[in-house]
Order: sequence, then C-alpha cells, then structure tokens
Amino acid sequence: MRTRKQRWRPGPWQLALIALAVFGAALGWLYWRQRAAFGNDAPSLLAALPVDRATTLYIDAALLRRAGILALIAGAQAAEEADYRTFVEQTGFNYRTDLDAVAATFNPSGSYFVLLGRFQWPRLNAYAQAQGGECRNQVCNVKDGVSGRNISFYLLSSHVLALAANPDPWGVTSIAAGRAKSSVALPPEPAWISAPAAMASQINGLPLAAGLLLAPVAQAETVTVAVGPRGAGLQLRVEALCSSPETAATVTRRLSDSLAALHQAVSKSSGKESRGLSGVLSTGKWEQRGARVIGTWPLERRFLELLISGPSE
Repeated sequence: MRTRKQRWRPGPWQLALIALAVFGAALGWLYWRQRAAFGNDAPSLLAALPVDRATTLYIDAALLRRAGILALIAGAQAAEEADYRTFVEQTGFNYRTDLDAVAATFNPSGSYFVLLGRFQWPRLNAYAQAQGGECRNQVCNVKDGVSGRNISFYLLSSHVLALAANPDPWGVTSIAAGRAKSSVALPPEPAWISAPAAMASQINGLPLAAGLLLAPVAQAETVTVAVGPRGAGLQLRVEALCSSPETAATVTRRLSDSLAALHQAVSKSSGKESRGLSGVLSTGKWEQRGARVIGTWPLERRFLELLISGPSE
C-alpha cells in the first residue's frame, strides 16, 4: 500500500533561524533605505548632529571652492603638515577637492562633524588600523597623538561621513541620520557659525577693533556670524538674538557708538588703519529688528586676507 508523503514541518530551532533571517533582512533593508535617503542639504546634515549646549557651524565648501575662497583659506599645499599629506596619500581624501560641505557642533563633551564629499571607505578603514586604531561594525576609531582625544568615524551614506573627536572611542555613534530637524530658520549664507553670545567675551587674541565691536554682543543670548554673496562681492553679517526688544535696543546703541568711534578714528588716521582691518570694520552698520540686532559689512578679498594673516590692529 502506498504511503502518503509527509509534509515537512520546521522544528523550533529552524523557526528561530528563519525568524532571525527575516529580522536581519528587515534591519538591513531599513539601514540601506536610511543611508540611501540621507539628504545632502544643510538641514539634513545638521539634523544628524547633537546640539545640546553646542556651537553650530556650517560651510558650503563646494561654493567656496568655486569662488576661490577655499584655496585662499587653505593656503599653499607646500605648507601642509607632513601628517596631513600622509593622510591624503593613504585615504585618498583631500578636502581641497573632495569636500563639498561641513556641518559641525562643538560642546563640552567634544566635537562632532558630518562631512559631505567623496570617500573611499576601504582606504579610510585601512588608515585607521594602520594608525593603531580599530574598526567594528563599520565604525572606526583612532587616537589623536596631539590632543589625546579619540577620533571615531563611519559612513552615514556613501557620500556622507560622520566623525567625532571626544574622550569616548565610539563617540561618533551619537551622530545619526533621522534626528528631528530644528524648526529654527537656518542662515541663508553658505558659511556661518552660531554660538551662545557669552562666548564672544571669552575669545582671546582678537584685534582691538574687533574686540570693541564684539564686547556689547555678550549681552545677547546667541550670536551668528555669516558670510555670503552680495552683488559681485561678499557680505559679512552678524546677528545677535536678545531676550527682548528693550535689550536689543541697548545692545544696538552700544554697538552703534563703538562703530561711530571706530569710524572717526579711522577717518583721522594717517592711512594704515583705513587700509587695514579697522578700516574694513568701520564701513559696517548696525540695526535693530525686534529682539534681533543685525550688523552688515561689505567684504572684499583683502578682508579675508587680513583675517587669515592675523592682523594686530
């Protein structure tokens, strides 16, 4: 008599393996979607960063490169340190040509960066291990011999690298795509930095003219310094957010008085001040808009050259 063919039924351990395989495939699909969908605009890059008590920075390096400003800031390639040249040779990444944008936050726990550009992960991985670091689950870390901090990094997507410098060897894991985007409007300029205004009084080594203008800003809550195009040139914009319109009026008055005094001093000078940083800063103006105080200055290339060369006046 023919026996009926018995249908295969998986056992408990087989069911567990199948469930794990399905779960792993689902996680892999979600991870791939997250990486593939990661945007390359400023809000997306900034949204991946920790922002608690942080100073925030954004630079559109691609735009600055096209304008010739990135080369001016970077200086001559011959002046680059040997360690950086070695890094470029071993990783294939050179910010002069491969970096398109940087978003960063700085807080007491460390520095956090999201870099948009062209990266070769196998070479970055090999570089970390060659420097005595290690890589686990696509996250690498290496010790910075100068600061003693741990540098950790991983790819958020094929074109976005997350990087952190702090005491935690795996600190970069606090950077993640998909964080809630801030409802605060971002500055429209391609390069800007925003920080608690109290930090303005803590900056050392500023030229006298810049120090006089920044001192009253410490009464505000936050200050943003931005650079963007204006006609055929550039414009520097400083925006201080105050706690109230009344405080903003006081700050505006003090800033305007400082600017008027600087302008008067430059007009009486023999020529050096008018050609230097003091002369450039004296051309600006301050205005109040509600609780905000906004200063603007037209910029020429020589202004950037003065800032980079470290003026003493």
